[in-house]
Amino acid sequence: MTYRPLAVIRELAEKGHRIFSVEDIRLITQSLGLKDSYVPQLLKRCVLDGSLQYLYRGVYCLNQSLTAGSPITEYEIANYIVKPSAIAFWSAFAVHQLTDQVLRDIFILAQREETPNSSQSIFKIKEVTYHIIRVKGESFPFDVEMKFLTDIPILVTNLESTLISSLIRPELCGGFREVINAFQIAWDRVDIDKLLHYGQNVGTSVLKRIGWLCENLELSNPRLEELKALPCTSCYKLDVSREPIGKISKNWKLRENI
Repeated sequence: MTYRPLAVIRELAEKGHRIFSVEDIRLITQSLGLKDSYVPQLLKRCVLDGSLQYLYRGVYCLNQSLTAGSPITEYEIANYIVKPSAIAFWSAFAVHQLTDQVLRDIFILAQREETPNSSQSIFKIKEVTYHIIRVKGESFPFDVEMKFLTDIPILVTNLESTLISSLIRPELCGGFREVINAFQIAWDRVDIDKLLHYGQNVGTSVLKRIGWLCENLELSNPRLEELKALPCTSCYKLDVSREPIGKISKNWKLRENI
């Protein structure tokens, strides 16, 4: 049987496969009448001639010159690593243009599996590190949207979910100073009612942090007094990732530990 790597590459490209697994390739080779035993040899040759690039165990992508549309980005790879998933935290800051930092760490939000220890949580692909943050389905009020980077769709937490997540896990967003900067940049685009709805699903501490940010950054919020009046039985940390030191804001019942 004739070995036909070019035919396999052509099929991958025509079917729109930009990133694919060995199993995807095996389905194509079978449709072309090639035996499964040819797959390892085919992959080795295609990587050597540059038509395929190895990403991580069992996963490859087409050479950029063979792909339709824009070049493959780290965000597209992130969505492929675990399904379903979404770009989140600091990486979502970048997608929503809330930071000017050049990130070499990509954060991926995925649902926690029944046996989380059996799943890899960090992938190093070329010079980028991908971190999979797994959460219970109802633990975080994240909504996901599709955004296009040039012509390639990616799944990312929406703007309001991204801001809420930064108040829950600021250490995954570059720290609280980056969170403050993100709120300042994003505020004109924020749906306040949606943001506060997400905050209510998390708890009073997040709503108090939103109020503190609005007051101290002079961000217009018609529901500011409503947030200030929310009862709370304890003093929360402004930055949950740091020690509870610093003065206490009496208006917001927050320890300003930044």
